[in-house]
Amino acid sequence: MAVSAFALAAFSTTSKASLRSALNFGITNSVGAVMVLIAIALLYRHTGALNLAAMGRALSSAGPLGPDVVLAFALLTTGLLIKAAVVPFHFWLVDTASSAPLPLAMVLAGLLDALGVYGVARVYWTVFASPLASHHQVVEAVLIALGALSAAVGAAMALVLADARRRLGFVMVNHTGILLVGVGALSASGLAGAVVYAIGDGAAKVALFVGVSLVAMASSGARRSGRAILLAGGLALAGLPIFATGLAKSAMEDAAAKAGFPWVVPVLFLAAVVSGAAVFDVALNAGPNAGRAGAAPPVAGAEEQRAAAPARHGWRLPALLGSSLLAASVAALTLGRWATRAAEVFVDAYGYQQRVFGGPLATGLVVEPKTIGLSVAGGLVDILSALAAVALAWWVAARRRSRVGNRVDVGSRVVAIASRLHDGTIGDSMAWVTVGTAVVALVFAVRLG
Repeated sequence: MAVSAFALAAFSTTSKASLRSALNFGITNSVGAVMVLIAIALLYRHTGALNLAAMGRALSSAGPLGPDVVLAFALLTTGLLIKAAVVPFHFWLVDTASSAPLPLAMVLAGLLDALGVYGVARVYWTVFASPLASHHQVVEAVLIALGALSAAVGAAMALVLADARRRLGFVMVNHTGILLVGVGALSASGLAGAVVYAIGDGAAKVALFVGVSLVAMASSGARRSGRAILLAGGLALAGLPIFATGLAKSAMEDAAAKAGFPWVVPVLFLAAVVSGAAVFDVALNAGPNAGRAGAAPPVAGAEEQRAAAPARHGWRLPALLGSSLLAASVAALTLGRWATRAAEVFVDAYGYQQRVFGGPLATGLVVEPKTIGLSVAGGLVDILSALAAVALAWWVAARRRSRVGNRVDVGSRVVAIASRLHDGTIGDSMAWVTVGTAVVALVFAVRLG
């Protein structure tokens, strides 16, 4: 899958930006794959098994974890988080989302960035949940901190940048961070919220890329449809309760607070507000005519706009696709009971081992797990989040028009700081991968060893 994605990212061989982002994509993800491979070798050396259930059973009965197992856990976690593109491993995703062919960007937005987070959850609950039971708060702290950092950085950069596709790339980083917070709570309720969020948010993010492609077309009908999709998608990202993102975000915030991290609730609230406002800003100010004074830069490059110009009547099918994806995000509200049951089974490491190896399963009264739901207070907070996103987008637009403290002034400072931290080269991306890996490994070595 990765090799196919690398090739598709470089499909536009005449574009230097596309080739550079594909190279960054390939190198960074290959480094993550090598980390996973080294971790598998260490676990095989320690357990003599490659089966996840067999590894979990062997580690559970092996006593205190040795340094090789702690290193394996750190490398596995980091390698999968690189594929999830959380901060500081996110540069490859932003580059790819901004320059790759639109279908690949849609696949990245809807599926691939969530697979790394799923991998972290599966490996932890199947292999390490029992041996790390006495240290689960350390794992929670690392995952939730990385998730909150990704949510904050992604939201801020999505608001201050100019290029629409690049802004959506940072929106993807932002919402992958929110998803990681739900998984990092290490509870069935947090995982259930993450499942619903991954489905509803993934559909909404794919719809955003459809909307961006529509507003770049020459047809006025296509531009109107694209803006409508982007506005509705912004409401979904902000957590409006009619979308699954509102229900799921509330469930993940509750799980994180119960795990002992109440500070993450306002962080996720602000991250959802800012990312929603960024999408509203794209919807209201981007398009072929966005070059006028006081407006944001166009959504697509001139070459893409010329290619889209003849498509005066070919926009209806993409508009239908975008609308269907938003409808799917609404329909995911009904998945709360299924997600809760699935999460209860997912976190049962012993039951998983029994199903793999056979033997008697637990019997007796089966207690129906409490289904995640949206309380009145949670719904009001989500409505407030959507309203705050609208207000922030209006304020940004007003400041830009007045040219007093506008986004160019504020945003340029933020972008300048970010440029000093990362100049866009592959070398800088790998430097941040090295720093992130060292920090995660050091924390786990000190606290789990």
